[in-house]
Amino acid sequence: GFISWQGTQFKMTEDRTDKGLPLGASATLAVIGNLKEMSTEYIRPAVFERYGTSMFIGIGIPIPMLDEEMAEFLSVENKDIYTSVFDYSVPHRSRPSLARVSYAELRSGSIDLNGRKIKTAPMSSLYKARKIAAELKDWVKNKSFTLQAPVQVFPGNPSTNTLEEVSE
Repeated sequence: GFISWQGTQFKMTEDRTDKGLPLGASATLAVIGNLKEMSTEYIRPAVFERYGTSMFIGIGIPIPMLDEEMAEFLSVENKDIYTSVFDYSVPHRSRPSLARVSYAELRSGSIDLNGRKIKTAPMSSLYKARKIAAELKDWVKNKSFTLQAPVQVFPGNPSTNTLEEVSE
């Protein structure tokens, strides 16, 4: 498969940390792949109550480490990556952020939300991520993975447009 464009939640206007990392959903990707050629080991079904069905797909993206600056960019830890917690029972336009938490907090098994301990569970597998990275590394080493220059660079300042719920 390949990265085809920016994802549906791609937004470069998100506030950032002093290290330049977004403080919420930001640079999401749209990807394309032939499902018939994918390993079922990296695909899982997902069902979200009151949302519908979806699927989780494990992907690996090679990032060439060419210099110290790139090594610093790649040294980001879960404690440095943040996201917001929302109450999805509230309509989108008026949905407030309940908290800002790091991925490390989310992976810990619980977060503190207004004095209440809320259980959390990761939607991704660190074991599978490492397995994908090792497989991708082997492909690169064996020259069975080819890189292509970007066809087009992502726009610098797009923001997301949301759909409003309409009652009939």
